[in-house]
Amino acid sequence: MRLRPRRAATWLPAQGSAPGHRTGVGLSRFRLPTFRRRRGSSWAPAQGPKTKVRRRLSLKDVRLPIPADMAIALAVAVLVGGLSFLYIHQGTMLRALTADHEALQENLTELEEINHTLRLEIAEAFSLPRVSKYATEHLGMIQPSTTRYVRVPPSSDE
Repeated sequence: MRLRPRRAATWLPAQGSAPGHRTGVGLSRFRLPTFRRRRGSSWAPAQGPKTKVRRRLSLKDVRLPIPADMAIALAVAVLVGGLSFLYIHQGTMLRALTADHEALQENLTELEEINHTLRLEIAEAFSLPRVSKYATEHLGMIQPSTTRYVRVPPSSDE
């Protein structure tokens, strides 16, 4: 069953030369619209040649080259296939990221051990006994002499 578009009175631009309208180069866009009548009505006919009324296509007018149930089955198959591909892709990416995480975790452990060793070496390098030994052996420094001063209170006799 083919549906016909509902015909109603519409405003359309005037076609051809209508009385009272100037026609010339560049003025065709500026014509005032004239009222077209419905078939079988008693209104005055519109001026100019008759034109076809364009109608919008609806979903009922679109015809598929395959039956509707086959189109639905195909759409469902494409959807399921796409979701399956997405699931497999996410699983693969998860495994790859987990392997990268484990490798980075091992690398972090090694770097932390190296950092700890370097901190111990720095602490040993700046220890006071080592610095004093280096100063006396390599730089020729000596230990300062310890001189003790005792303060004698003034005597009351003098």
